[in-house]
Amino acid sequence: MNSDHPSTTAATNDRPSQVWTVERIRALGAVTDITTAGQIFGLSRSRAYQLAATDTFPARVLCVGSRYRVSVAAILTALGVDPDPPPAPRHRTVDLTLPPNHASISTDQSDARPGQHTRGRTDERTDDG
Repeated sequence: MNSDHPSTTAATNDRPSQVWTVERIRALGAVTDITTAGQIFGLSRSRAYQLAATDTFPARVLCVGSRYRVSVAAILTALGVDPDPPPAPRHRTVDLTLPPNHASISTDQSDARPGQHTRGRTDERTDDG
């Protein structure tokens, strides 16, 4: 049997080519076309159009001019998923300022003794200014 036979390739092309996650569906935006919506529900393009034309598509279909559009929120609702994304985790803010009477950490090396190594260098001071 030839693998390029039309019925073989047509059956292969009807399979979903990608996995739809909630995140990927939300990333579609506010609305999507009927073909993409059909893929999410595991429908072929022609079946998605048939269901839209008979008002039996799994999610509410909007007819915009001569085109079918499906709300992403309606898709998520039909899948039993909350259409509103969960709120982003809030990070606790921490005040890193020191209180006024707290001693600060000094990076000044003026108290280093002459000849003492500081950061890989020898401090060679002279008393003439």
